[in-house]
Amino acid sequence: MIYFFGNRIARSLYGKDRADADSAFQFVAGLVVVIPGMLGVIGYICYWVYRELSLESRYRQKYGAAWQAEFERYHGSLSHAHLQIAVCGFSMLALLVVVFFACRIFCKPKPKRHDHVVK
Repeated sequence: MIYFFGNRIARSLYGKDRADADSAFQFVAGLVVVIPGMLGVIGYICYWVYRELSLESRYRQKYGAAWQAEFERYHGSLSHAHLQIAVCGFSMLALLVVVFFACRIFCKPKPKRHDHVVK
């Protein structure tokens, strides 16, 4: 139902050709739904990585040379935390690539057909 009304609005705004309306609707859907959702996930991943790194930094400042033992006592394995940070960083890069290609797919203008009369 949303597709029907969105497509109808796009057709009335951007032209009578169905290809123009479909490309305009895909562009709007990409801007409104896909891209902000992916950027929100990327933002949350950045926040989580920042939180973990600042936690390690606070433990280094507070406990000095014995910070690793204190960190592992309260938060578990340090190597596990570093692995989580690495996986989140890789996931963030992968999502950026997906957002880039989603922009290219949704925002790519379709070639227009011109009906030229050959004389």
